[in-house]
Amino acid sequence: MEVGVEMGTQVSRVEGHRSLYSEMWLQDKADKGVFELPSAVSSCSESLRPALVKIQSFFPELLRVMHGVLGEPVQILLVKENFSARWDFGAKEILIGEDNFSQNPHYGPILDLLFEMQNACYTNLFIEAKKAATKLSVEEYVREVERVEWSTCHLTCARLESLSERDFPRAANDFQNTYFEDQELYYLHQQASGHSFTIADRYQMISGTKDRTPFQGTWKLPLAKDGLSREALYELLGHHLTVIRTGEDEDVLLEKIGLVEQYARSGAKWAQETLVNLKWFSEKFEASSHFSNVEVPLYKPDRNKLKFLGIVD
Repeated sequence: MEVGVEMGTQVSRVEGHRSLYSEMWLQDKADKGVFELPSAVSSCSESLRPALVKIQSFFPELLRVMHGVLGEPVQILLVKENFSARWDFGAKEILIGEDNFSQNPHYGPILDLLFEMQNACYTNLFIEAKKAATKLSVEEYVREVERVEWSTCHLTCARLESLSERDFPRAANDFQNTYFEDQELYYLHQQASGHSFTIADRYQMISGTKDRTPFQGTWKLPLAKDGLSREALYELLGHHLTVIRTGEDEDVLLEKIGLVEQYARSGAKWAQETLVNLKWFSEKFEASSHFSNVEVPLYKPDRNKLKFLGIVD
């Protein structure tokens, strides 16, 4: 079964072009204690209100769509939990982790709220996926959920990019640290980050699901949730994304690859698997039609080098 992502595939031209005066007016009311929550929100933790003000000013249509989909307002809460942010569609709550908030209290909440509000707009798709879970394998379920969240990430990036540098600096957009332009590469990156494994854990908690095999994903060589290869891949892809987005960090990327090669040469299986997967990913990246700078180096060893490293690919 495939859960289609059909809602909200484009950002309205109206969004992102609100005046600075509108934002200042809303913030002034909030500072004076007379700011009224939008109808789409029933309550909001005080420290998250500045982010809500900005979203209400620049993306009011997102709030209207969210309210229309849900038919009731949401709560926006800052909580002492070990996660960055999540949408609880059962309780109709957007939850932001305190530790995550403290690391970037200015721009982080805007990122998180935009993302989770769009996820809230996709609530029906998440419910559909959960209902279908009993007929899906763990691999199928994870892919469907990640498909929806890829659409969310893509839309969130589009909204942030519609703002001026003054309203939201490009460097603050953490969603640029994903391969959001390409759905397949995005999914591979989410597996390397461990996010897909978290979704797989949730699948096992859904009543009636039958697949108890460990989630393996779609990498050439399967990753393990707590494996060194997964962690190494995620770090290397992070440096690669920095090179793509900023033109910096290329020396760091090559240095880190060199370190993994040293482990591979000494016979470390995790390092050898990392390099096989990295080479495979590099080929997919170069073949993608969504990137203009596909020549950014990632990993292109010849067979002789692989043989020298003890790798049979």
